[in-house]
Amino acid sequence: MVKEIRSTSGTLTYQIGTRNAGTVLRLKDGETQVLAGLISDEERSSSSGIPGLSEIPILGRLFSTQRDERTKTEIVLLITPHILRHAQAQQPALTEFRGGTENAIGGSGGFAPIPLPGLVRPQSAPSSAIQGENTAPPYQSDITPGTNLPPSTMPPDANPDAIRPAPGPAEPETAPEDEQNPGSPSTVFPAQ
Repeated sequence: MVKEIRSTSGTLTYQIGTRNAGTVLRLKDGETQVLAGLISDEERSSSSGIPGLSEIPILGRLFSTQRDERTKTEIVLLITPHILRHAQAQQPALTEFRGGTENAIGGSGGFAPIPLPGLVRPQSAPSSAIQGENTAPPYQSDITPGTNLPPSTMPPDANPDAIRPAPGPAEPETAPEDEQNPGSPSTVFPAQ
């Protein structure tokens, strides 16, 4: 059985050897059912030989080969349903799909992120604002979505793969040389 399938782009593909079955199963959670009976029985006959000489009656068998093949296959499916009860909604950050190219800025494919229905992103103040410290406003880009830029010129918020340093104590800097002990570096701690 051969079927030609033409896609919307004009590409032609061939579907070979499909088998269909329709059934209704009633199963409990975790119960396994065996579905069998999709049987295929194929017979193939092929011959090859020297043109002209293989067509001579009686002597043609000396100059040709005949091959007969029979193939029988059966597909067996094991179906086990698992019912998910009280499934919790995922966090909005896990349900967003970010697409596009490495140079596209914005949400999915260079556009603003599309909120999913029923999910609300929590808006909480940063911990430093709760303690009364001054906080900087969130970064506002003056670049319109869809603008292609090299990753090095993109703001850190727009590049999800950007490496950000972890917050923590500052590392000590090393001065070139100590005046009392020439040749030995001394440690200088930055002002906090």
